[in-house]
Amino acid sequence: MFQTSPGIPISRQTMNKAELIAHIAGEAGLTKKQAAAALGAFLAAIEDTVAAGGSVTVTGFGTFKLHLRRPRKDCPRIGEPRKTAAKPRPVFKPGKAFLEKVGI
Repeated sequence: MFQTSPGIPISRQTMNKAELIAHIAGEAGLTKKQAAAALGAFLAAIEDTVAAGGSVTVTGFGTFKLHLRRPRKDCPRIGEPRKTAAKPRPVFKPGKAFLEKVGI
């Protein structure tokens, strides 16, 4: 079970955005409003950079980047096979320290 800094238990194994903001606020000694602004700026920087074709690397945590999926042939049940064009997809590659922390 997750535990936020102020000692507020999180009842499930997933953390939503509000819980993440509360956790950041407690760990960094910020208000929830300041933590929300910091998280928003962090996510916006990742989105803008990846959308422009770049990558964002947070050492020890991982890398966010675009990956170009290769074109492929889909064969729907009805009709003829059709070609699917290559599409960019956002991906996250976890860093070594992150993998070690989660036990992988």
